[in-house]
Amino acid sequence: MLIKSITIENIRSIKSMHQDFPQSMMLFFGDIGSGKSSVLKAIEFALFGILDAGDLGGESLLRRGEKKGFVELTFAIDDHEYTVRRDLERSKGKGKAAKGAETVNQGKGGFLIVDGVKTPYSAKELRVQVLKILGYSVPRYQNAKMIPLYRFTVYTPQEQVKEILWEPADKRFEVLKEVFEIVKYETALTNVKAADDGLRARVDAVDRQLAGIGDPETQIPEKQAAIQAQYEVLADLHGKLAGLRQRKDELVALRDAAQADLADHGAQSNTITAKESAIAVARDKIKTNQKKLADVTAAVEKTMQDIQALPALGEESDITEADADRQIEALQDKRVAASKAVATVESKIASISTLLETGRCSLCGQEIHEKDRFDAELADAQQTLSDNQATIDQVTQELDTLTKARIAARAYTDVVKNRATLEALLTEKQNSRGVIENVITDLEAQVEADQCEIAAILEQFNITDVDAFKARGEELQRALTARKSDVTEIEADVTRLDREESAGQQAVTQLIADLATLESNVKLKAELEGKIGYIKDVRVWLNNSFPNLVRNIERELLASTAQRFNDHFREWFKLLVEEETIDVEIDPADFQPVVKVNGYESPAQDLSGGEKSALALAYRLALDKVIVEKYPDVKTRALIILDEPTDGFSSEQTNRMQAVFQRLGMAQMIIISHERTLDSFVSDIFTFTKKNHETMVKKE
Repeated sequence: MLIKSITIENIRSIKSMHQDFPQSMMLFFGDIGSGKSSVLKAIEFALFGILDAGDLGGESLLRRGEKKGFVELTFAIDDHEYTVRRDLERSKGKGKAAKGAETVNQGKGGFLIVDGVKTPYSAKELRVQVLKILGYSVPRYQNAKMIPLYRFTVYTPQEQVKEILWEPADKRFEVLKEVFEIVKYETALTNVKAADDGLRARVDAVDRQLAGIGDPETQIPEKQAAIQAQYEVLADLHGKLAGLRQRKDELVALRDAAQADLADHGAQSNTITAKESAIAVARDKIKTNQKKLADVTAAVEKTMQDIQALPALGEESDITEADADRQIEALQDKRVAASKAVATVESKIASISTLLETGRCSLCGQEIHEKDRFDAELADAQQTLSDNQATIDQVTQELDTLTKARIAARAYTDVVKNRATLEALLTEKQNSRGVIENVITDLEAQVEADQCEIAAILEQFNITDVDAFKARGEELQRALTARKSDVTEIEADVTRLDREESAGQQAVTQLIADLATLESNVKLKAELEGKIGYIKDVRVWLNNSFPNLVRNIERELLASTAQRFNDHFREWFKLLVEEETIDVEIDPADFQPVVKVNGYESPAQDLSGGEKSALALAYRLALDKVIVEKYPDVKTRALIILDEPTDGFSSEQTNRMQAVFQRLGMAQMIIISHERTLDSFVSDIFTFTKKNHETMVKKE
């Protein structure tokens, strides 16, 4: 892994910064407290998130007084570039216990960019992705509160190195066992009792299972005998059922025959009933029609009497009533016209007579001079009056003659019409009488036919009386009821034996199943007895052999790790301290550094400040080397961060650091120091200063 750049907002003493990092050996220079470690912790936070056990708690990371902050780290591994971002947010606590208190947690803005492709992740998901990228164990570190693999290979704070080096042996050994994964063997030994308890529980469970199985070998002969006995019972039932079913078929045939006889009798009985009803209806109709016939015959006789009572016709008139009406109407019109003419002429005569008497015009009063003309007009008017009066008299006479002729014609017509009406009525009554007589004849024929059909039915059953026929039906019904009772009774017997047979078959099936279970239990018992023996053997091995095996593996692993650690530790120390009288080694039992001066063990605390720093740095570099060798697939081996490695060094020791750096051969190295003694060994220098509690970084 090579760090390419970092952007920090409100993390510890850094308010805002962006810095690119070259692939080189870099020096982070600044006074103690200037904020150098803030950048390193920001890098670790960006990779793994909040680590409460690794001095990376939310409260210690987020800048005081700020609500939000973030780190965005870009790094490269092989040919791929990654950018990871994590946010921090300050918020009010939830729940009664934390109500009102502020907490700092990771925000929801985290993401990972892989070769330009951005994907948002939750805080936990982001850690899993980074662990995979770095080649770290996901199961081991996804929920961890500290990442020792990173702390002891990439960046170990100076105080943590001192803690490991100067802590009591047992505490240091616990830390190193976790780093070297030796602790898992301790865990395995701790789990022996739990495993043994589990095996003992399995033995108890198998014992209970065996107790439940019992002795199936002794029960098998009993089941086989019971199956044979049940087969014999079934054979007897099968024979009885065959006889009952045959008898049932016979009784069913008798029942069906009786049912057919009753059905035939019922059909014929229905026919007789229908015929008797039809005969009664026909007889009622005959009576009704006989009464109608008597009434029609009386009506015929009455009509014939009415015809005989009609007057004689006499001679037919010369003129019809209609012709007389037309001629009378014409004469009346003629008389009216003549009467009007008489009135007109009389008025004219009166006017002329007045004119002749007065000699003057009644209208204008002038004297008339043409008396002769008026006399002639008067004579003509009097003649016209006479003619019209003669016409009126003649018309009146003709009207009297026509009226008498009309009356005679009307009387003749009435007699003719009455005779025709009575004769038509007579014909109608005579026809009606014939129809009624025919209806009566047909009804009597129907009655006779129905009586014959009833007699034929009775003859078919050798019975002459209808009442006897009905009694025969009751006999047939009783016979059918008896047959049905016989069938029901035998069906009940068949059903009972069927159930007994079915129960017997089920019993056989159950017995066979029980036999199969017993045979299976025989096999299972043998398997369980073998299994319980195996489990007991495993328990013996687990309690006696397994702990020794684990201890041997642990000792081998500790010995090989201690040997490699010792070689690297001595190599790095010799590079840093040329003093021939001082030698160092590692106690393989607890990885305690042992200092020898002139061949004698000497307390490490008696070393000078520079020698102590060299001892710590050699221990740190040896630890890094062993861990990297143990985890060859981790992707952080190209980067190392050394925190105050030359603290207390003499100038000669400082000069020796160049050989150390060359031996490390790192692609990227960051050295943290509050001194400029290493300026000549590095390619890039970043100067850290702090003003008003805010860190500023400048690349020289």
